[in-house]
Amino acid sequence: MNRIINYTTGGLGNRLRPLSSAYAISKTTGRELVQYWDSEVTNGSLAKFEELFENNIKSISAEELVALNSYRIYSDYGIIQRLESKYKLSTLKSMVDKNPSSLAPRNFSPDDSEENLIIYCNNFISNTNREFCEEFLQNLSPIKEIQEKIDSECEQLGLNKNIIGIHARGTDFNVDVSFYINQINALLETNSELKFFLSTDDAGYEKTICEMFDGKILNRKKRLHLEKVNSDAGWDYNFLITKEKSQDSVVDLFLLSKTNIQIYHPNSTFCEVAKIISNKK
Repeated sequence: MNRIINYTTGGLGNRLRPLSSAYAISKTTGRELVQYWDSEVTNGSLAKFEELFENNIKSISAEELVALNSYRIYSDYGIIQRLESKYKLSTLKSMVDKNPSSLAPRNFSPDDSEENLIIYCNNFISNTNREFCEEFLQNLSPIKEIQEKIDSECEQLGLNKNIIGIHARGTDFNVDVSFYINQINALLETNSELKFFLSTDDAGYEKTICEMFDGKILNRKKRLHLEKVNSDAGWDYNFLITKEKSQDSVVDLFLLSKTNIQIYHPNSTFCEVAKIISNKK
């Protein structure tokens, strides 16, 4: 059977967006949906897909990918090289080097008859059915252990669409905590009775925001934050995303989706996915 294979790596949002496009391709072309899910890169996700979600997606190993005889790779050679240089993931590069004509650095072609089509990017594929992409994300089903935490904490915090959702990303984007504080203040000027739910990877941002808006911020008491490997360096390639942190991120993602998400950085793929899940009918 012809297959569409998503090479899945990076942060949670960067994984789920292209995976949803692979699902859309599967649905529109009849190809079997398969994925390689990287759980080795320390600042990606050390949890396996089945340790996060119950959705049944067939998996393929790096060894099985390399052994394929017939394939085309929809990606960009530059980011494939970056996989090897930054993350020591050489699978795709070795496949392209073995068969240079297999690389198709352009939009996916639904008429491609190659047996195994592999996609690697960190975004939605522009010419895939966006409704099917959103359908995939809205039907993600966290494993029982994670879903129980989502349900319990949602009830404890009293989350609903009257609560303003904040995703304060402090580990990248080069923005100060004031970027989020100013937006909170602007909303409070329009309605001083507003309550907010805070989602953040940064313990410092959480402490500052909760202290500044005491009584206005709902936050998780047992959230796992990102921690630097080298405390004297910046965040870039300087943190570990453990299995437990990956699972906790799914809890945060779904809790955020229960709210009216209004405060976030526009480049946050995590928040983009949360907003799509939030719009589920």
